[in-house]
Amino acid sequence: MRPTRRYWAVVGLTVLLAVSAWLFDQPTLLVGVATLGGWLVASAHAFLVTVTDVDDKLELELSTPNTRVPVDAGTELGFAGQQIDASAAVTARLRLPAGLSTTGDGDVAAIRLTDDGPMTSVVVETPVAGRFTVPSPEITVVDGAGLFTERFDRGPSLTLTVEPRQPDDLTVGAGGERVASLGGQQADERRSEGIEPAELREYTPGENAGRIDWNATARLTETYVREFEAQSAIETAFIVDARSTTATGPDGETEFDYLREVALGLLSLFRSHEDPVGITVIDDEGIASLQRPSNDSAAYEGVRRRLLTTGPTEGEVRPPRRLDSRSSLAGRLVAVDAEDSVFIETLTACVDERRPLPPDRSPLRSAVQALGDNAGGRIVLFTDDTNRREIREVVEAARDASDSVLVFLAPTVLHEPGSLADLEAAYERYTEFETFRRELDRLGGVEAFEVGPGGRSERLRKAKRTEAA
Repeated sequence: MRPTRRYWAVVGLTVLLAVSAWLFDQPTLLVGVATLGGWLVASAHAFLVTVTDVDDKLELELSTPNTRVPVDAGTELGFAGQQIDASAAVTARLRLPAGLSTTGDGDVAAIRLTDDGPMTSVVVETPVAGRFTVPSPEITVVDGAGLFTERFDRGPSLTLTVEPRQPDDLTVGAGGERVASLGGQQADERRSEGIEPAELREYTPGENAGRIDWNATARLTETYVREFEAQSAIETAFIVDARSTTATGPDGETEFDYLREVALGLLSLFRSHEDPVGITVIDDEGIASLQRPSNDSAAYEGVRRRLLTTGPTEGEVRPPRRLDSRSSLAGRLVAVDAEDSVFIETLTACVDERRPLPPDRSPLRSAVQALGDNAGGRIVLFTDDTNRREIREVVEAARDASDSVLVFLAPTVLHEPGSLADLEAAYERYTEFETFRRELDRLGGVEAFEVGPGGRSERLRKAKRTEAA
């Protein structure tokens, strides 16, 4: 129970009357003092009873049609509570976290539970990708005289996931051919069957016929099934290129949007295999964030959240990270001469000493070096073909640091606005890209794939076939 300004004004008036009665020897003023004092005590008791009653009876429900929505699509949040019969004014207010906003003024997100129809819905704008928790509505109780107020939370919270817009025509392929799906039922079957051949056993009627070893069956004249042993977990490190070059393309269909969709799909696959996954994100200045591979649920969610909240364009909201040492706060912190201070020692550990990269050091190269020796694991690179020499050098370095390398390349020619106006020139550029992809794919321990809008690449190939005919 919190006194309001009106309460303190009445208290001040009461004290003034008491002092006046003493200074001017006017006992009759004490009657007013007693009256006001008794009224304040009675009001406080009545308000306490009201708040207790509201707290016992009030129930609130917070709902939304869909807890997963695309960026900028918006959604509707509704909250309702039963009508409260009370002398005090009872209001429920919806509070939105940073990153979400209402289309109207703040009063739109409040309902008075002492009026008829205590329910409302609010249109919420979702301009930023990420996972947001809408806290329980805040209940405010104000007595009729305006002397006291009380606030408390009531009802469940709600988690809303805002996802980047997904490209409609995503294709992952090699040489114009779409590769097999990396997820779904095939992934589940691979996990249950394993990938290392073990021993033969007789086929049991009712089993999936796809598990029959036909070579052994033909040789032994009986139907046999080959058992497999599950492969041990493979440590996987994502390197995601979020430099400004990957912003090429229309909104929602940039190179980065396509690469991110592939990364999210692979994350789901590797999670189903319980493979440890980590992520390194680079921007134009260097390494923007680094998370070491791990296979606990928090790590998987951390990688997913990083992918959803990272973008190459200016103004994109990035996940919280260490301070840039060039900022004024970081500069003052590092300049403090207090080596024996545990407080300063702890804070300085949070400062990222980011300096401009040397001319001969690329962000991708720095990312591979930051991973160190990833022997026994795999490195997965997501980038575009803007700087092919850099990519080739980085892929070779990644081969030395790991057992296998996957490269997912977005061809710039398929994303540049107006690039397909001249189909002949565009096809020549696309052919150069494909030649480069094959060069990478022929390296030992490397697999390279094209990532982009399948309709545009098919349009180029179709135009070339038509011309040849």
